Amino acid sequence: MEEIQKWIFEDIITEIKKIGFSIEAAPLAYLHAITSPKSKVIICNPDTVSLFELSEEKVHAEYNHHRRFKEYDVLNLDEQESHQLSFHYLLNRWQWYEGCQDWLKFVMATGTPSYFKDEIITAFT
Repeated sequence: MEEIQKWIFEDIITEIKKIGFSIEAAPLAYLHAITSPKSKVIICNPDTVSLFELSEEKVHAEYNHHRRFKEYDVLNLDEQESHQLSFHYLLNRWQWYEGCQDWLKFVMATGTPSYFKDEIITAFT
């Protein structure tokens, strides 16, 4: 499972670079990942970021999403879109690398939020 996590992580990084963004490490306790569209950089804490969070930031960069407010805005349609696209991207990568068919291991390996539970279980059955 760790090998698949590494491969998916490398895929995300490669795609971030393909769209012209750089990725920078920032070991801040409160920060997992954030995108700065103006600076074309994704900042992440390599010790705490999940594959889902990194994939979500890739989607923000790819689709040129912007924040409405300084703090996290769950009602922002860009956030909702990026969550859906990240989930499907990770599921696709997991299947591409022939990850095990245990949905719980997928969740643990990718950090996909629990509100995708029904979609995850359906995909794995």
